[in-house]
Amino acid sequence: PAKWVDHIVEDAPYVTQLDVLEQNGVTFCVHGEDITTDENGNDCYQSIKDAGKYKEIKRTEGVSTTDLVGRMLLLTRDHFVTDSSPSAFVQQTLVNFRSSIKPPKPGARVVYVDGAFDLFHVGHTDILKAAHQLGDYVLVGIHKDQEINQHKGSNFPIMNKYERLLGVLSCRYVDDVIIDAPFIVTEEFIKQHGISLVVHGTVSDQPNIRDVDSYADPKRLGIYAEIESSRPHLTTPTVVQRIIENRRLYEERN
Repeated sequence: PAKWVDHIVEDAPYVTQLDVLEQNGVTFCVHGEDITTDENGNDCYQSIKDAGKYKEIKRTEGVSTTDLVGRMLLLTRDHFVTDSSPSAFVQQTLVNFRSSIKPPKPGARVVYVDGAFDLFHVGHTDILKAAHQLGDYVLVGIHKDQEINQHKGSNFPIMNKYERLLGVLSCRYVDDVIIDAPFIVTEEFIKQHGISLVVHGTVSDQPNIRDVDSYADPKRLGIYAEIESSRPHLTTPTVVQRIIENRRLYEERN
């Protein structure tokens, strides 16, 4: 469901092989600047490099699986964004991502969905796809790190708002994103952004600590709809627990 992916090859070998590229009509194999090796310490892309079919790109600074797992295990909050100014690298990345964004056409049915979208997973993709089918333009609101933490506690969100933003923007069902979106969707906010429909999933891992209905205004206006969560057991906390458990099993085994 990513904007820049045209085809997915399932069960691809960990060590990339030339015949796999040839079978799928691949001209070049692209990887980040970090070195990936097999169990013997050999470069997983050596044969591809020898054939002149390897291209290398710069990795996204400060975002890695190892770092994310560390945040889960150590319960750190150092990754929270405390100001409104992203780093120069993130700014440039956002410019590149947003260069393809276009405003909704006149008369377009704008569908709004908000949330944390932490550790962007297939459950998020499902609800965004469903939102896309309900209108012409999907606008996503992403909440602040501190506000999410106020509701969910611990060290959530695991990814800061800019990391979460890049994940949402990469989904093909999303047309635009609002950073630091308000928890309460007001009538003024709806009019300001030309929203025709506000949607929300039936499953949420974010408790309401304010005893206030965040969607009271869209419900009163008759433009609120709930989307049945297709994977009710898949939430950010369950993903975190799965990763922690798998790490524990890995450490015991090794």
